[in-house]
Amino acid sequence: AAPVRTCAVCLRLARAPAHPGAKAPPRTSGDGFASRDWTLPAGPRASRVIDWYITRLQARGWKVLGKSFDTIRAKRQGATLSVGVRARTLEVIASGPS
Repeated sequence: AAPVRTCAVCLRLARAPAHPGAKAPPRTSGDGFASRDWTLPAGPRASRVIDWYITRLQARGWKVLGKSFDTIRAKRQGATLSVGVRARTLEVIASGPS
């Protein structure tokens, strides 16, 4: 996989909490965004993974703006973070000023 660029968005993504047991984080980055996908272990329901993220992001000062279809969007200091679960794939996308 290509290395993640050193940019503010990439650093926000690197600091996002990782769900326990999630494996192999491939990374993607572009102008103003970075994303990371994990494979979740068998067992946890998507709603529990999302609830885990809500708790941890709020503890780090993120404001959760919405929750829909096992996806949340959070904002802090002009940056946004989207977290979604599809089957056993967890995706986290960070965006905002680079």
